[in-house]
Amino acid sequence: MADTTYEQVRRCPRCDVPAESVPGGRLQGAVRGSSSLRFTCRNDRCRWNDSSWIVQVRPDGTFPPALTKRDKIFPKLPTPSPELADSLETLEVLTTQPGAEIRR
Repeated sequence: MADTTYEQVRRCPRCDVPAESVPGGRLQGAVRGSSSLRFTCRNDRCRWNDSSWIVQVRPDGTFPPALTKRDKIFPKLPTPSPELADSLETLEVLTTQPGAEIRR
């Protein structure tokens, strides 16, 4: 996979408008000699307005590819017990009926 350029990494992931850049310093656990840049979206129409993201800069000045399109690796949740499943089903029925009310 080809390395990305500065112009590509500085674009907001939401609105694709170039963002404002601030040096971010060294990332903990990163390769020696690497650093980071912090970008902030300043587009008033963007949902990420005033939101920041950090991009790693390799020691040779290149940027690693973004890892936003990879499969999520979340731990599998345990199956709920039958009692919990019944309680959740009852709660759903009680809250979705017209005029439903939960009493304490």
